[in-house]
Amino acid sequence: MANKNSVFDVPNYQYYSLKELEDVLQNIDKHQYPERYVAAQAAFEVKKASSVLKEEKRVRDSNNSSNRTDGHFEKSKWSKLHVVARYNIALLIVLFVGLFVPLSADFSTVKTWVDNSGWFIVLLSLVVTCLWYASIAVDEAFRFKLNDDIRGKITIFLMPFFGIMLSWNAIDNALPYMLHALSSSEETEHAVLFNKGSATKHCKFNLQLEDTQTHSHSQLCVNKSAFNRLSQKGTVVLKGNESAFGFTIESYRFH
Repeated sequence: MANKNSVFDVPNYQYYSLKELEDVLQNIDKHQYPERYVAAQAAFEVKKASSVLKEEKRVRDSNNSSNRTDGHFEKSKWSKLHVVARYNIALLIVLFVGLFVPLSADFSTVKTWVDNSGWFIVLLSLVVTCLWYASIAVDEAFRFKLNDDIRGKITIFLMPFFGIMLSWNAIDNALPYMLHALSSSEETEHAVLFNKGSATKHCKFNLQLEDTQTHSHSQLCVNKSAFNRLSQKGTVVLKGNESAFGFTIESYRFH
């Protein structure tokens, strides 16, 4: 004769809902049906753990979807950004603004600065790159925003190259120009060799200035009439203010 408490008499509790299992555990006689009680208890624990995991996932999905509009992450508020992402964005803004600082004047950096700036450019490039990828790692909204379109995905991989360009400009141009503006300077003149250059977006008639022993020159924009009168090569006398960091060109004349 089969035992009434045989394991074959135990219901398949895995198909019961969490509420049904709670009802079973509250009403079953665990002394008369110990196998059923143990099976129901085990099924209850599994269902409860699964329910907790589903609820945590729902909360995460809800938090992520709250940052979306029409399937896209909204721009995170500054106060909600991770501190690493804040430093990253602030540094990129400063470096980007630095692109326009030297454009306010014709400026030549002292050559000793340019000759010794390589390691500082490398160091700043590493800082920019590390902050960039750290921001992606720790700020979920920032990461999803970048992965939301092809431009963001491209930027993820190209940022080290942007960082090098921004760092080079900041160290060799923007920083010495700002230090020059804050330092005492004196009026002086420099005779510089030039070659006629090709038209660019920012300067249609430009002269490519050669470096001197003291300064690293780039180009000088002139008017059309002056450009047409000049030979392909020549010398221009630059007049301006010179400091320990560089030289701002105020005026010029040709030999």
